[in-house]
Amino acid sequence: MVAREAVDALIDYLEKVAKGVTNKALEMTRHAGRKKIFSV
Repeated sequence: MVAREAVDALIDYLEKVAKGVTNKALEMTRHAGRKKIFSV
């Protein structure tokens, strides 16, 4: 079942990316204050 392993790997990767993006967004929001939240 190579496909199963590939899907698991992809999900792990996407979860890591999502966490990274979320953390980055939170950081940017904190640093920028309220003004620049929507100028991504």
